[in-house]
Amino acid sequence: MARKYPANVIQQGIDVLEGLKQITPPITIDGWDSADLEADLASAAPISNQMSALKGQITTLRNQRDDIYNAIWFKIKRLSDISR
Repeated sequence: MARKYPANVIQQGIDVLEGLKQITPPITIDGWDSADLEADLASAAPISNQMSALKGQITTLRNQRDDIYNAIWFKIKRLSDISR
């Protein structure tokens, strides 16, 4: 799925929220207000944190797999060297 948002969308959201909070009385834009944007920003943080943790886990698992694959390959190569 292609991203339809800029890489710095969270920072832009924070900046816009700061600006919206300075407007009195609060405004509603197309049915949403600063509280809706604030809720979206709050919802994004735990998901981002979870994704970062999962990236770390997959890196660890990939490294473990590669170590085992290298050990298997070493044994296969060693056996073929002996059999010659």
